[in-house]
Amino acid sequence: MNKGKTKTIPVFMGYLKICLAAIIWGSLGIFVRVINLPITEIVFFRVVFAATATFAVVVAQKKLFQLKLKRHRGLMILRGAGLTINWLMFFCAIRFTTIANAVLLTYTAPIFIVLLLPIFLKEKIELKTIFSLILSMIGITLIIFPGLKIGAGTHLFGMICALGAAITYALLVITSKYLLDEYTPASLVFYESFISFLILTPFMFVNFSKPTSGELLILIIMGVVNTALAAFLYISGLKQVKAQHAGVLAYLDPLTATILAILFLSEVPTIYTVVGGILVLIAGLNIIIQKRIEQPLIPD
Repeated sequence: MNKGKTKTIPVFMGYLKICLAAIIWGSLGIFVRVINLPITEIVFFRVVFAATATFAVVVAQKKLFQLKLKRHRGLMILRGAGLTINWLMFFCAIRFTTIANAVLLTYTAPIFIVLLLPIFLKEKIELKTIFSLILSMIGITLIIFPGLKIGAGTHLFGMICALGAAITYALLVITSKYLLDEYTPASLVFYESFISFLILTPFMFVNFSKPTSGELLILIIMGVVNTALAAFLYISGLKQVKAQHAGVLAYLDPLTATILAILFLSEVPTIYTVVGGILVLIAGLNIIIQKRIEQPLIPD
């Protein structure tokens, strides 16, 4: 192939996709608050609609061949199981401890990403990543500080679940980055959702509550937009940026959730919220702002 004719894309586009995914995920809390269903059922419907939407798009684009399983099939199955565990643990954390505790501990995930990257992907950790990670953690802590609560019993269980969600999230990011050499973002989104669907189906025969028409509409939005679209944007963005950078930019998720709570739930921001939000934004800008870099464009 003529190297001079190879398509290139700015790395900035990868950052943009990840930021958009984080912002979409940040709206999830608004939807969850109005759904009164078991945790397993919420996750079940998310993956059903996510897998269906992804499959429909692939068929419409006449790219069904992208769903052919190649190497690392075992790892693909583990990703689906990991996604299921991640969501179940996060929702359990929200149910059994304060939202502040759940968010703070779940978003220690970028720390685990930074710790695990040199082991699994041999990716060298940059100083600016560490600096941005520290800024983001301080920022998120300030934002949710009023809601923090340390205790035993259900709080302790919820906090353990949040840490489990953080670890599984980190592993999902690392495995996604690894599998992108072999699979397209669409195939990764489809299989993680489809495998999660297979895992959760037996639980629907044990504990199933029929959702109302309003809840069903919200679940469709959560599945198509908050799950399929956001996951596609995030995984697609991972092709162009380093996993450590993607981890830091994920802090836009809880920041977005805080802003939406202020706008739609009439939650009054404190000075801690404002300062914390500014720190998270500075950390994100520190990651994004760099010299223009071009790299090969990998087809979706």
